[in-house]
Amino acid sequence: MKKFYFWTMVLVLVTAMLACGQSSGGPVIQTQESTPGSVDPTSAPLGSSRTSPAPAGSVVLADQIEFEIVGNTRPATETVVDAHPWNRKPESGEEYIFVALKIRCTKPQEQKCSLFIANLKLVGSSGLERDVIWNIANVENIIEQTDLYGGSTTTKDVPFIIDQGETDLILVYQPLFGDHFYLSVGE
Repeated sequence: MKKFYFWTMVLVLVTAMLACGQSSGGPVIQTQESTPGSVDPTSAPLGSSRTSPAPAGSVVLADQIEFEIVGNTRPATETVVDAHPWNRKPESGEEYIFVALKIRCTKPQEQKCSLFIANLKLVGSSGLERDVIWNIANVENIIEQTDLYGGSTTTKDVPFIIDQGETDLILVYQPLFGDHFYLSVGE
């Protein structure tokens, strides 16, 4: 009887996790150059893969949050290293980049959106996926775990360490459940 109860509870929990994290059918991408019929139907949809990222300047709606890259600071190494002696120093041949990310919660005002920074990655020409550097002290406007109520907007810098020669940078949003997307950082 105890085994039956245990497996029933496991099934209920797994079902609840899957139901709460169900995707809304994929991200919605609004580009500056969007025109009806301008997308090649045989190619991967914009923003759906590393080989077909949404272009810089696009607004991507995923998990009821709008994401837009509004700029970047590269290199940002001096800013970080000079801010506090305990801040991580990049290895030789590496540098910091700050990706300025504007996020807006599209839920009703009384509901909250949560952005977990562990869901954000950066990948470039090397093919290496980089994690957000989350433990930076004394630098203003660095992103942290962010909760926003519906209609709220904020713009924060997302810090990464990358190779100095890295090109073709793409911000990747990879939640455990929900919509994934790829967004070009631009120059």
